[in-house]
Parts: sequence; structure tokens; C-alpha cells
Amino acid sequence: MENKLTSKSSSKDQHILEEIERQRVLFEQTWGQPGAPSIEQILDKVPKANQSDLLRELLYVEFEFIQRNNATLSLEQYLVRFPEYEVIIRKVAEAVDQYTVFKRRSIAGYTLLSELGRGGMGVVYRAQHEHLRKIVAFKIARDPEMFHRFKREMLMNGRLKHENIVEAIDAGVTEDTPYLVMEFVDGVTLNQWSKQNPPLSEKSAELSRITEICKIIRDVAAGLQAIHEAELVHRDIKPGNIMLLTDGRVKILDLGLAKLRDSDAGEHSSEPEPQTRQGQFLGTLGYMAPEQMHSAPHVDIGADIYSLGCTFVFLLTGHTPQSNPSKEIPEWCPQKLRTILNRMLDANPVTRFQEPSEVVAALDQFLDSRPKSRVKNVVIVTTILVLLGVVVAFFIPKPPVKNGLLESQPSPIVDPYLLLLRQYTEAIGAKDDRLLRLFVEQFEMSTEPVLMTPEALELRLSALENLIGRCADSDRTALSKYLRSLDVILLAPYPEADSCVYLNRFFDLAIRHCDPTDYGQLVKYLLRLRPQGPVVGRPSIPPGSTLVLIYFSPWSGENGFAIYYPAERQESRRFELPFNRSTVKEAIHRDESLELDDELVSLIRRDIGSGVLIVLSWDDTACWPLRRDALSNEDWPFDKSITVEELLGQMK
Repeated sequence: MENKLTSKSSSKDQHILEEIERQRVLFEQTWGQPGAPSIEQILDKVPKANQSDLLRELLYVEFEFIQRNNATLSLEQYLVRFPEYEVIIRKVAEAVDQYTVFKRRSIAGYTLLSELGRGGMGVVYRAQHEHLRKIVAFKIARDPEMFHRFKREMLMNGRLKHENIVEAIDAGVTEDTPYLVMEFVDGVTLNQWSKQNPPLSEKSAELSRITEICKIIRDVAAGLQAIHEAELVHRDIKPGNIMLLTDGRVKILDLGLAKLRDSDAGEHSSEPEPQTRQGQFLGTLGYMAPEQMHSAPHVDIGADIYSLGCTFVFLLTGHTPQSNPSKEIPEWCPQKLRTILNRMLDANPVTRFQEPSEVVAALDQFLDSRPKSRVKNVVIVTTILVLLGVVVAFFIPKPPVKNGLLESQPSPIVDPYLLLLRQYTEAIGAKDDRLLRLFVEQFEMSTEPVLMTPEALELRLSALENLIGRCADSDRTALSKYLRSLDVILLAPYPEADSCVYLNRFFDLAIRHCDPTDYGQLVKYLLRLRPQGPVVGRPSIPPGSTLVLIYFSPWSGENGFAIYYPAERQESRRFELPFNRSTVKEAIHRDESLELDDELVSLIRRDIGSGVLIVLSWDDTACWPLRRDALSNEDWPFDKSITVEELLGQMK
């Protein structure tokens, strides 16, 4: 495959990508019809350098159609027709061959009719019950590794019944494949609706659009309240998981990432979720609350409210929210609505709306306060404009048609970030690391605007996290290279004051994988991550002082460590501690004391006795959105060894 990871945001490359997608869609729509163009004819519509990309897309379409028609796929003819693309042909054939669901068109009494969509866990089909002849949405797991998570989704759906949530009808397991049957709803996702209804600029139209969007968000909040009352958290509220039906109703989709609230999880609440793995996000970038980015297994309904606020911003602006969605609320929004949005998007869960029902009440009050006569006039004016548009369109000549294809059709607008996201998805799913390495390398020394956005930074960090995880135990040279790439991000000035909350997991990644004897590097990480000393304006490490660092990983069960870092750096020492963060939290909860290493305590007492200033790095409250997750000076559990007052008292 050609290198698709180079400067795709340029207008020329963007046009090529749009053309490839347009030709793929036209090929799919005309496949098998008399006079339909051949693959060779379509390939000639793009430059030679891009024909491999287009060929791959066209082969996927043709091979799947052949399979669905139960015909025999003969690779030899394609190898003869396209000898220079043998690798692509065989890879596509292998991938389509694994897509066996259409070879087994009947599952558990349901006939699969067509594919509706696919996500991280499963594929959803339009299906029909063989006896009742009822049309349903039929979802099956696409990956055996997702079995436990899929079974959880079946359980979650069984707990819910609400007019704004897609209802589960049936569930089961057949041939070791779990399936979930849901009501079939006819409509579009809010992603699709937003493309069909782009933001308008006229004030009168904006008022009508705001009212429509408020009603949609209000209904989603009502569905979220039912999820909350069922003691669940959705964790993946976004435009793609909300459907607007043809009759105007709104439905929440996809409970694949839902979880029981901690208060309902009983004795298992402290166990890690089976679907949580290092390097995976539980949620969708751009819509996750700050606390969800950092600790997805422990969020509550407040995270869903934040995600709904991001969705609100998306519907108003037409683009994915940035790292601080509250700053993107359009200036033309009424002040009352801005107040509601700001509270939904509050970075502090405590001051956010506490229940979705509060969002419902706030939006109802806002909608009731709108000037009725003005809204009525807007509807009349909008209707007249639509009718005029129909009349004008009637007299506009139709575009010419040649060989069954429209000529000179305008290319769709492609968001550069979506192209970047596609690169990331392809790279993560590849069997080797080449695409992932190329994805990361394109950020180095680049000035492309799309690579400078907060969303791009999130993808870059996630890619590095995957690369580090893959080579941590096998390739120390590659590991050092990726850690240096991570340093460029972690040790750079923060664009936001609360960035350490989001970057905490990546600091932890670097700390756990860097050379354990490289005390200087460890000190750099922790000084960057944690504020040092209670006195404003005091340097991080005053000259001649000793720094004592104590660290417990929030992302692994590894034991913690302490670093003694005196002014004479050659005397620096690392002390492994016989307990991890969970052990420390349990001791704090039971008001028990833990013992520090005797030699470390002896060195600290020696410095105190000599008048050497001790700078303690232990408090990490600045790294967490929720106080309950942090370790503060008040939590110090080493009282029998040496008190925190002894250390911090020198700083007064």
C-alpha cells in the first residue's frame, strides 16, 4: 500500500481521497448492472500513484458482493488483470474470506438481510425473524476477545426500557457467538443529521435550529436519566450513538461500554473491568469527560452529562469539540443556553449537573421562555424559503449523465481530522508496527495545522502508548526511541493549566518504562507532573536541597519506589517499596501506618539534622480530577517512619 500518512491535509491530497471515496460509492451502487464500468475503467480516473488505494477499496466491494451471491471467487483472474498489485489482492481476499457471516445467513432463527454498521465490538445487521417476519437490528460480536464485554452489553440492555433508548428484544449465544436483538429504528444518527443540516448563519434560522437542537438534547437527557435510574453509566455518548427517527423521536444506541455504578457493583466494585486494557480508551476521543480520560472504570453519570454537552456543541457548530468544549459555544447562543452548556461542560464533576433530569428541567425552562410569536414567524419564513428553493430547483438544469454516472459532481467536504483518525485506525489494526511508526513520525518537524490540534495530540499519544507497549519487553532500542518521542510532548509547556490531569497516564507510562537508574530523568518527569512546595514563587529544587520523590503508579499494580536526590547527584539512590498504590489506599482507609525503607529514613534524618532543606514530592492531587483518587499530604501513611510535618515544616 502506498504511504498514505504524508500531508493529507493539503488540498490536492484531500481531493484525491474524496475522489477515491466517490468512485467507491459509485462502483458499489452500479455493481452488477448492465453497462457498469469495470475496475480498470475506474482506476483510470485517479493518478497512477493513488490507484493502489482505489483498487483496494473496489476489491473489497466486489469480493463481498461475490461472496454474498454465493459465487466462487477466483483470485487468478485478478492476479492476471492486476499483476503489480498481488499483495493487495491477496490481503483483501483474506480479509473478506474471514467475513463469514453472509455464508451463514440464518442465525438463531433470524435471517440477516443487510449490514447496518459496525463498531469496535460487533457488527449490526438488518434482520428478519423467520416466523414472525418482524424486522429487527441483529448485533453479533466480531472478535472473540470481545466476548465478555458483549455479554455485559446484553445484560445492560436487559435492564432498560425507555422511549428514548433502543429496546433489547432478545439475546443469546449460538456457536460460541453472542448476539443481541434490538428493535429496528428507521432514522439517521446525529452525525448524519449534522451533515444534512449544517449550521446556519442567519439569525432567524439560528433561532429555529437552536430550538430543534435543544429538543434533541433534552430527549437524550431523558433517556440518560433512565440509564442513571437503572444504576448504569453509558460512557460513550456521542453523535454516532444517538439516532433521530423519521417520526421525530430520539433514541440512544450502543451500551457496549456501559457499566454498573460503583455503588451498585457491590464487592466487585474494586475489581478491574474485563474490557479495560492498557492502551485502550473507554469512550470516544473528543467527547470524554476529563475524569473519564484518566480513569474510565470509575466515572459516574456526570461523565455522560459532559459527553452530552460535547454533543450539544457539535450540533451547534458542526465540528468535533476541542480539548475545552466550553470555549467553543457559539457567541450567538442565548445567554441562558450558554449557562446551561457551561454547566454541562464544567471540568469539575462536583459543579456539573448532577443528574440528567436537571438538564431536562433546564432545557424545558429555556424552551418555555422562548418568544412564541418570534418562533412562529421563523417557521413561516423558513417554510417560504424552502418552497422558494423547491421552485428555483425545478428550473435548474439537471447535471449531465454519461454511462449511467453523473458528471462533475461536487466532492464531499472531508474533515482533515477524520482523515487523521482513519490513519490512526488503520495503523492500530495493522498486523505489524510499520503504519503505526509512520503515523507517529509524521508529527515530527511538521507544521500541518491538523497535526497541531488537541485531537491530533490525543491520537499521537495513544499511538506512542501502543508502540511502547508492543516493544517494552523485546526491543530496548525502539523503546528508547519512542520514549524520546513521548518526552517531546510531556516536557513541553502545557497549553492548558489542567493538562497534567490528562497527561498523568502518559507520564506514568514513561516513568514505568524508562531506565530505573536514570534518576535525573525520573526527577524531570515528576517535577513536571507535580507542584513542589507550598510557598508561591519558590524554585522546584532550591540550591543545596535534597529532593525525596515517592511514586505509586495509578495505572498498574507494580510496587512503588522512592528516590533520594541530594545536591550531590552522585549519591542519588532508588529504594523499591514493598507496596503498590492499592495497598497504600487501603492503609489510608483503615488508618494504618506503613514503614519506609530504614536506610531512606536514615538519610532523610541525617540531612534534616545537618540543616539541609528537604523537598518532598508525594502529593499528586494536581494530577487527578477527583480528590478521592489522589494521594495528598493529609493522607501520608508513613507516620511511624517520618512525619510529613517534619519534611514540610522546613518549607515555612
